[in-house]
This record gives sequence, C-alpha cells and structure tokens, in this order.
Amino acid sequence: MNPICALLRAPVGVAAEKDIREIVDGLVRETFAVAGAEGVRLPWATADDYLDYLFRVQVPDFAAVYPSMYHDLRLGRRTEIDLLNGYVAHLGERHGIATPQNRCIAGLVRYAEAHPDAR
Repeated sequence: MNPICALLRAPVGVAAEKDIREIVDGLVRETFAVAGAEGVRLPWATADDYLDYLFRVQVPDFAAVYPSMYHDLRLGRRTEIDLLNGYVAHLGERHGIATPQNRCIAGLVRYAEAHPDAR
C-alpha cells in the first residue's frame, strides 16, 4: 500500500477502488510466491487469505491514513522502496520468479525520488 498511496498522493482507502485493488492483488501474489521460494512462513497461509484480511480489515481500518512513503516523497526524502518491493523483485530474480508488478512499482517510486519536480 505504501508505494501506491505515495505515487497516487492518496490515503490507504484508494486500494478499495477496483483498478487499484487489482494492482495490489498482483503485488501480493508475487510477494507470496517469492516468500514461498525463500522458505519464509507468513501469518497467512495463502495470498488469498491475506488479501481477504487486507481488504476486509486493514484497508477499512486505515482508509484515511497516508502512509509514511507518501510523506517521504512529499518531503523529498528517500523511501524504503528497495527494502520492500525492490527486495521482492530482487529475490524473485534470484529464484526465477517473475515479479513485474513489484519491479514496476519500485521503479516508479525510484523515479519519483529522483525527480521531485515530477511529484
């Protein structure tokens, strides 16, 4: 949610919109695939379980919140994108798992960091 909200300059509730929800779905599914390849156990058994929790609990509970990455970009600070989606993309490459959505969102945030005038 952090990078999407940062790029759209929107609070967490934006994720409930159909087009954005589809992007979040892809990011989560890629992340679960990479976590599985890494042997990482997550609190949710499947991506579907997490997505259900995300859209049923987290998005509504934090609908009006602007994540930290939004504030970082707005204030011209570096973000943690390489530790989040960038890392998923890196690990995906190591395991031969396609992570186009994570790679894309990381690239967009890096661009926004490097081009403050484009924000």
